[in-house]
Amino acid sequence: MSAPFDTYFGLSQRSKNLVEMYRHNQPEVLAYQLWASSQINNIYGNALNSGVGGSGGAAVFTVPRDGFFRSAALRRKGLGMFENNRRGQTTVVVDPEDFIVLGANLPLDIDEKWMFFTAQEQRAAGLLTYDGVPQAEVTLTGVLAGDQITIKGLIFEFAAGANALGGTTGQPANEFIVGLGAGDAAAAANLVLALNDAADVGASLDAEAVLLLHTFAPAAVGTTVTIQPEDGTPALVPGNIGAFAISTSDAGRLALDADSLAAGALVSQPGQPVKGSIYCVPPASFFGMPQPTLALVATAPSGTGAALGALPTFDEDLSNAAPRPMHLVFPRPLTAITITNTSGNDLLVALGAGAPWVNLATLTEMSLFSGSTKEIFVACPDAGGAGFRIHGVCGLG
Repeated sequence: MSAPFDTYFGLSQRSKNLVEMYRHNQPEVLAYQLWASSQINNIYGNALNSGVGGSGGAAVFTVPRDGFFRSAALRRKGLGMFENNRRGQTTVVVDPEDFIVLGANLPLDIDEKWMFFTAQEQRAAGLLTYDGVPQAEVTLTGVLAGDQITIKGLIFEFAAGANALGGTTGQPANEFIVGLGAGDAAAAANLVLALNDAADVGASLDAEAVLLLHTFAPAAVGTTVTIQPEDGTPALVPGNIGAFAISTSDAGRLALDADSLAAGALVSQPGQPVKGSIYCVPPASFFGMPQPTLALVATAPSGTGAALGALPTFDEDLSNAAPRPMHLVFPRPLTAITITNTSGNDLLVALGAGAPWVNLATLTEMSLFSGSTKEIFVACPDAGGAGFRIHGVCGLG
């Protein structure tokens, strides 16, 4: 099975209000969902603990494998059709300004600015995405004051006293408080009250954030709470509704079932898809210069498993939404490149898939004059991500 990083879009031509890109077909891929943004961090997204904090960009169009896509403005003008052999390739021809005003996300800027694309592969099971689990079980064993569980991104903390869910946000330093009670059974019952919409505290919680959950304990004295997203019925129906993320930092006392624990470790924002390489597309004026330069800034992600001296690797399990290294692909090979670590953390850089990770210490830079750098990988071995800047000189030969 190929991963989204095995192939990436190449640039056939770039002119005013026109970008033509192609991708070599993979037999298991049925279609590609293209995402776009005017910022590198946004197109990367916000994988859990990556430190990047991007919006994920905007989904702009889908093109079937071996297909040919033209955006609306080009179809209206009768432009974007070319005599060339597209056998074995998926081709897209777009006017970037077709995608400037898609809601409030503003995926692209004006045609004269840099733009960034990435692809989400569609296979037999649909678009590759991982939103958590359809149902979760939490078993309480010796729960203590201060134990926390995170559900749909909101923190619930056990403490002495009654449930206190109003006037808080569920965020760090302002968590929802769940009454601990006299023991595990009471704590489980209070968690049920805290999360059930129909309970006495449901209105207070929903005023802060509508969780839309069904939450049940198996019996009055039970210590296992079963949680499922709202589906409008009074019964739990596993897999009957969209999934959600749940996690806990207190495993052992607040034990999640295996699927929920894995989902909580991997998912930061439901709906954030597993996407591939970031393809960097310059403005048309870039190609009118004898030796065009580029200057890009972004944040290298943490939590990718990248290690000094090893080669860049990518998890082939596309249901795994853990952070992956940031992979930037340039439109032409760079004859010179300088990478500067602008952060207080270390920065790992690999100048190609077959090159090992090298370390760039905080506030230092590295330069290379090779004439063949077409892609780079970046990651951060520390928590919080690492800001970096790239300056490159592009060859057009």
